[in-house]
Amino acid sequence: MHTFPVTFFLASPSTEPDNPPNPFRWYGAGSVSVEDGSLLLQGRRHRMFRAGEAETQRIALARVKNLRVSGAAVCFELEGSPDQTLGFQAADALAAQSLCALLPTRWDAAAEAAFDEQQSLAAALAARAPVARVSRGLMGALLAVYALSVVVSGALEPDNTALLTLGAQQGDLVAQGQWWRLISATFLHAGLLHLVMNVSSLNAIGPLTERLLGSARFALVYAAAGLAGGLASLWFHPQALCVGASGAIFGILGVSAVAMLTPRYGLSERFRQEGRRGMLGVLGINLLISMALPFVNGAAHGFGFATGLVLGWLLAQPLTPARASA
Repeated sequence: MHTFPVTFFLASPSTEPDNPPNPFRWYGAGSVSVEDGSLLLQGRRHRMFRAGEAETQRIALARVKNLRVSGAAVCFELEGSPDQTLGFQAADALAAQSLCALLPTRWDAAAEAAFDEQQSLAAALAARAPVARVSRGLMGALLAVYALSVVVSGALEPDNTALLTLGAQQGDLVAQGQWWRLISATFLHAGLLHLVMNVSSLNAIGPLTERLLGSARFALVYAAAGLAGGLASLWFHPQALCVGASGAIFGILGVSAVAMLTPRYGLSERFRQEGRRGMLGVLGINLLISMALPFVNGAAHGFGFATGLVLGWLLAQPLTPARASA
């Protein structure tokens, strides 16, 4: 038996093309063993707000097809109804090559074309923004500011005094000239659930959107949508204390909508169809929360999203101009 330590990813090709997906919702460290005509996979199933659950899958090697390797990343299809894509990161490129030498190498013509298309997209995204630094930096900043607010207030749900001290938006204070609160409020959150929802949404759509736009344009859209959400809050809820990054995040959702619903970014229909599922899922969850909770700022969401739609259209630079003009 040959056993290889691997790392599994939750991301799908529509959200992070560099991370090979898996159909089991496994995440983190695991292993892949090849023995007696089968693959034995061990990993941990991702569970929201709970520790991962250890699982084992045994798969016949005869089901493996369309094997590809890129550096340490290994990905292939499992034949079935329907076919499933399974991928992971080996310890290094040499381990990936050693593992692939033990697997079948048969290919479908359609799958080979799709793989070439995905490789082309990954190369184009890497050329535009090799690393989604702004998205990752924003998530780090949101977590750091929330930690600071917890320290200042002494509670997981910071009180109004602490939030105002740290820069929450409130109409009278803005009218007195404290316009900076329109931006500083977008880094504050009213509680842990509020923070988790916004950071999770940004993590789901931010990295790919940043790589489609480029980091500078992504930062511009995020700031503009956050500012638009703050101004909408000021108009519709002038006396309310307002905090949260959701207006800015809805702006990023607006860009994602343009990219996945139109050919503006030169993405193939196949990729846009995959991306729509993720984008609509994040949008749907946020809209449900907006309607279910009375204190959610719908004005900030709506104006942030509209800002993202407009800027997402105006700032678009097709990754593959030939496709965009077709």
